[in-house]
Amino acid sequence: MSNQVYQYITDKIIEELERGCVPWHQPWKTPDGLNVPTNFMSKKPYRGVNTFLLAVARMKAGYSSNYWLTFKQIQSLGGNVKGQKTEMVVFWKLLEKRAENPTTQDETDYIPMLRYYRVFNLDQVTGIQKPTLENLPVFQPINDAETIATKYQEQMAVNHGGSRAY
Repeated sequence: MSNQVYQYITDKIIEELERGCVPWHQPWKTPDGLNVPTNFMSKKPYRGVNTFLLAVARMKAGYSSNYWLTFKQIQSLGGNVKGQKTEMVVFWKLLEKRAENPTTQDETDYIPMLRYYRVFNLDQVTGIQKPTLENLPVFQPINDAETIATKYQEQMAVNHGGSRAY
């Protein structure tokens, strides 16, 4: 299974590059106020290659939302989705397993685990209210944090010019 997932991701990247599209140069502002693809229920942004895969899918399909859900999440919220195509997201982590013949007490084997899930864009779903910029929470800055950030920036010397980025 994992080889198929790797090949799927590789094919998506190559397909977009051959079309002349470099999707990571696109500004990711959407009507729902999100800059990156985000899970609708957990509100956690997708990371790694999932950001790329979902951003490309959104751009190609013309979705206005950057929210994504699994079929089970849609059902749990009372929504429906019919006749729509899904996009793949991947999840991986290293599982720890005590070594069979450890030479020291702390010796551990790590086994890579790769899973994939299929998700729908919120624009493909009916029966779930879509957030808009008007009904998003208003940014409430933390005064102490703002003061620290301002003082920190005042202490840094910013030099413009030069022959490299840093």
